Amino acid sequence: MEFFGQRPWRPGCQTLEPLDAEKERIGLKVLQYKELTTVNHSSLIITSLSNAINQFKKYKCPRMKRYLMVLVAEEYFYSKDYANALTFLDNVLPQYREEGWLPLVQNILNTALQAAYLSADAINFV
Repeated sequence: MEFFGQRPWRPGCQTLEPLDAEKERIGLKVLQYKELTTVNHSSLIITSLSNAINQFKKYKCPRMKRYLMVLVAEEYFYSKDYANALTFLDNVLPQYREEGWLPLVQNILNTALQAAYLSADAINFV
C-alpha cells in the first residue's frame, strides 16, 4: 500500500476511479460486513449520549437531558439490555407526565411495556 487508508484491493492506483468495478463492489461489501460484525455500535452510541447528558446536566438543561435519556433507553432496548432501558425510562416518565406530554408518555410507556415483557420483569410489566 502506498498510503494509509488505501484500500487493499487498489495497490498502486493513483486515480479515484476503480481499476476493476466488480472487485471494488466485492471489497466494499466485505468492509461493510466486517464493520457490522466486529463493531459494537450500541456501546459507542450510548457512551456519546451519556457524555451529552452530562454536558446538558452541567449547563442545567433538563428537557434536553431527558430527551437524551430517552434516546439512551431506546439504544439499550435495541441492544437487548432491557433492564437498563427500563431504568432510564422510569427516570424520565414522571417529568413527562407532569408537563403533560401525552404522546411522549404513550411512546415511553409502550417501549417500557415491551422492555418489561422481554426482560420477564413482572413487577414493571404490571
